[in-house]
Amino acid sequence: MAQPAGGNLASSALDHRAAMAAAGANVGNLLGAIRSAGPLPDLGGALRRLENAADEIQKLVSEPVRLALIGRYSSGKSRLIGTLLGNPALLPSEWDPTTGNVTVLRLHACDAVTATRRGTQVHFLSQEDLTRCITSMARSIAAMLHDLGAPAGLDPAGLQALDPTDVDALRGWLERAWRLNISPLRTRAAEFSRLLGAYESGRDLLGAAVAVDDAVLREVSAIKNREHVEEADDLPAPPVRPVRRGERLTARTAEAVFDLVDHIEITVDVPHGSWGAELLGDGGLIYDFPGAGNHETGMRDRYLARRDLREVTVSLVAIDAGLPHDHAPFQMIEDFYSGGQSGQNRRDHGRLACGTKADLITQDALRLGQTARPLTAAALESQAPQLAALVNQCRKAQPGGRSGETLLVSAYYHADPGEGYRLDHIADLLREDLPSYEGLAAALAALGADGGVARLREAIGAHVTAHGLALAAEAVGKQVAAAAVAAKDVANLLEKAAGSKKTSLKDKTGALELQRLAVKLRSDYGAVKQLVEEELCDLNRRPYGDGRTLVEITEAAVARTVTDWTEWEPLFSAVRGGVIVPEEAGDELAATTEPFRKRFLETYDDFDTVIDGIARDVLEAWRREQTDRMAEARTWIARAGVEHPELAKPLAMLAPYAELPWVAEIEPVTVHGDDSEPQERFPLREDYMLPWHIDAQFSQAKTKAAMRHQIHIRRIHRELTSALVDLAADRLADTLHATAGHVKAEFGRHGFPTLAELRAASKEEPASERRSPYADLIDLLRSYE
Repeated sequence: MAQPAGGNLASSALDHRAAMAAAGANVGNLLGAIRSAGPLPDLGGALRRLENAADEIQKLVSEPVRLALIGRYSSGKSRLIGTLLGNPALLPSEWDPTTGNVTVLRLHACDAVTATRRGTQVHFLSQEDLTRCITSMARSIAAMLHDLGAPAGLDPAGLQALDPTDVDALRGWLERAWRLNISPLRTRAAEFSRLLGAYESGRDLLGAAVAVDDAVLREVSAIKNREHVEEADDLPAPPVRPVRRGERLTARTAEAVFDLVDHIEITVDVPHGSWGAELLGDGGLIYDFPGAGNHETGMRDRYLARRDLREVTVSLVAIDAGLPHDHAPFQMIEDFYSGGQSGQNRRDHGRLACGTKADLITQDALRLGQTARPLTAAALESQAPQLAALVNQCRKAQPGGRSGETLLVSAYYHADPGEGYRLDHIADLLREDLPSYEGLAAALAALGADGGVARLREAIGAHVTAHGLALAAEAVGKQVAAAAVAAKDVANLLEKAAGSKKTSLKDKTGALELQRLAVKLRSDYGAVKQLVEEELCDLNRRPYGDGRTLVEITEAAVARTVTDWTEWEPLFSAVRGGVIVPEEAGDELAATTEPFRKRFLETYDDFDTVIDGIARDVLEAWRREQTDRMAEARTWIARAGVEHPELAKPLAMLAPYAELPWVAEIEPVTVHGDDSEPQERFPLREDYMLPWHIDAQFSQAKTKAAMRHQIHIRRIHRELTSALVDLAADRLADTLHATAGHVKAEFGRHGFPTLAELRAASKEEPASERRSPYADLIDLLRSYE
């Protein structure tokens, strides 16, 4: 049966798609009317601009939604994909096509009863992508050599200077690198050599797509573990087995060209009205990335992931509940955002994380029901450490350290969990005792209800709408505005060619100048208003001269404050001369972490000053940006006033929208935090890793033991700082969001004058009654908006 699409989210997705399709149809009809109007005068760049806007709208309308799943091997991604689409067995467990290659599921909405695989193709790298991949791998090896200190006779720049298609020259350089006998370098050289071997075997397959069946997929997925060859004396040279287009892939030929595979594409029929059809749409794509950026992920896989993440709408990180502390699943996204792609080639996208195989942590949850009431954050950490770790991992998916949704999915999905699986009861306890963990309570309740699938679908839907369809609709709106300007320019050219006297101002040139200026200024003013939240609220934006993000600035301020706490001195004074001497600290070395809790809460109370100062700096930087952005418009208004004195009144009406005087009066809106939140997020237990812990009760110790406890003290410092940074980042984000709302409200109070109002201000004269031969087309062009 087709699963429900998700109510309001599905409706919102359909509304966005319908609006974009209507915009595409409207501009298409406009171009059709122009082309069917018979011989036309030279319309120059105006018609080209209209055609370009129409092409961009069509491109945005046809752009598919892309959902990416990222996680370790065997983390349950394949079964999770099938369950989201309504068929847990969609991708059989006996083969795993994602191993070693990106797998893409292309959805096809039809009258199917359930999600079903219809066909599979293996796509090979194009010549262009292969060249870029080789260049990327060469850059990676050169960077490693630079870090190691380039040995004599092996210039890292020499590898990057080689022709990416010159296999012999590349392999010769790799052989010299191999003889250095550096293990990590040999690992990369062996991978590079395998790609070159695949290139020699599969030159004829570049850019090809080969249809395969399940048997071949099983053979391809069997190529998993590469033999460790780092101990060999010579660089291994894979055997060359030429494979031609049209030749059926077998285990032998697939292995020869395995590294040349771009991705595996599976067409999946999904029922009309199902979650996949309504949210992702016909043609929607689901990516299953191999590895997740850990040590198992090679240079080629990293290159393909970076390339494909540029186009992803929403990425979902799958965290194996059996490995809740594992950071590897986030490495691919962090690598992408920290420099894997240049800013102009990447786009931000929605990011979520969910704990898969969540059955593994149900015992943690059930222990909470047996814990003394009221539940505390410390009890959650001690009684349910795996569950607490998953909550923290889910937060990592959110930019700027903001608290993200906690999402948990069962390994058995819709299966009956059995007696004693009272997760709804645990959820109620959390809501009563720890309101700040509402996300976890909701996740546990959803896990007990249907394995967490419905809640995960809803979360993905919200992110797809916000980061995909809403942004696409916004981009379509901008192209519609550009098409409207071009359409009016075309109308003016047609009117001029026909000798029409239909002008509403005394001076026709001045009328055109005023209209163009008003349209351009309206667009600029709208852009400023539209980007207020994006520019003010992004904690990872770099508006300052030193290049730091707002999160980094906040972290530095908090770290300085924590370092200055006087509570550290008794701890460090107890570690002297490489020997721990707790008794020398006397009464100053307290036997409880209460002094740290008190100082933690005091520091949180002092956040208002720090947050307000940062918010003021952000707002001031934003003001300067808007002043610079509108400088060109102010120049145009001044020039038009000199050249067209008759436009003095309408230009005076436009001037404030280029100067934005009301922006200078706006002040930050400080948002005060919840007083209960810092109490719950204090990270230390009463005796957590402190020198007076039972393991440290001795007066003499070897230097190594002393250093170990000194490190424990520094770990306390790091955990306190991290918790305060999270609190400060949340407060700062809330303050900036509130300030952005105030700014947008101020913009809303200053409505832009209409063309009719501007014409009235210039004392327009009655228009001539003589109609242009293109009158109907001109009216159509002028009415387009």
